[in-house]
Amino acid sequence: MGNAIKSRGNVLPGFYFFRTVWVNPTTITDAVALLRGQHPELNCQVLAPRAFFSLFREFQQRQAKTTRGKRAPPALPALLEKDQPN
Repeated sequence: MGNAIKSRGNVLPGFYFFRTVWVNPTTITDAVALLRGQHPELNCQVLAPRAFFSLFREFQQRQAKTTRGKRAPPALPALLEKDQPN
């Protein structure tokens, strides 16, 4: 995971989809902990597929507006905060 993110240049916001079919949830938790330990400079968050694709779609729509000369899209943390329950 770390190599995939770094090879892209850690462009923010970054959306990475790693397929984890038939994998024990503990394995995913351990992999993310290892990623954070080896690359503390990377700010990553694991999302459920629905939340991931919702944020990705919203980012793409805002990005499309930006390319037409409108305001820049908010950073990913702003998008995540918007979807958090109060």
